[in-house]
Amino acid sequence: MILVLQLPLIVKQGERLIYRGNVKLDCDICPDDSYQPEENYSQYCKPCTRCDDGNDIKEECTKVTNRKCQCRGKFVPSESDSSICKCDIGFGLKNTECLMCDDGYFSTQINSPCEKWRECKSGVKIPGNRTSDVTCNPELNPNDITPPTSNKNVSLITWDRPSPTGNYIGTGMTLLIFGIIGLLVLTAVTCKLHITPQPAILPKNDSLCRRPVEESGDGSLSSLKLYPGDHCGDESVN
Repeated sequence: MILVLQLPLIVKQGERLIYRGNVKLDCDICPDDSYQPEENYSQYCKPCTRCDDGNDIKEECTKVTNRKCQCRGKFVPSESDSSICKCDIGFGLKNTECLMCDDGYFSTQINSPCEKWRECKSGVKIPGNRTSDVTCNPELNPNDITPPTSNKNVSLITWDRPSPTGNYIGTGMTLLIFGIIGLLVLTAVTCKLHITPQPAILPKNDSLCRRPVEESGDGSLSSLKLYPGDHCGDESVN
């Protein structure tokens, strides 16, 4: 009896085993777009990497080596083998190209176009950049706006608006002062009238003017004689 021993069949790089049932028949070269980097016992070759959009082929696939990809332009690798590339944040897709966002534009998602910064009517709180939009100050409702107040303003209002009581007191003091002055003037006039001397009133000459007495004869009697033509004032003697 002859025993036939079947030794393991090893294939070279770039080849694969061909089976029929469970019997290894032969080895064959890897089909297109596949490779085998080492000796093996497998009937399958490894598929070559396919470079996605946004990358270029750096090295083509062979029967023993895989295809190598390289990101194009501003695209960056999304996988370690650069088989998939992406347009990162801060960059934007434009006509299948990845370009850096211009000043005033930004992007926050991969593989998206750049967007323009918003316009702030109430002013910019936080400036924007290539990876974030600007942050605006909150817009105030005109009905919610209250005028600013301060201690200085309150003091000015107090001085400019005296209380009605102060006005009444000032008016009363003025009237009192005028009353005192009038009383003093009246008192002075009254005192002056009492102190000023009055001119003496002469008695009315309603009698005849008299001459000095002449003595006649009798030494004990004297008589007054009225001389014609003598008169006092405008009066005449009859």
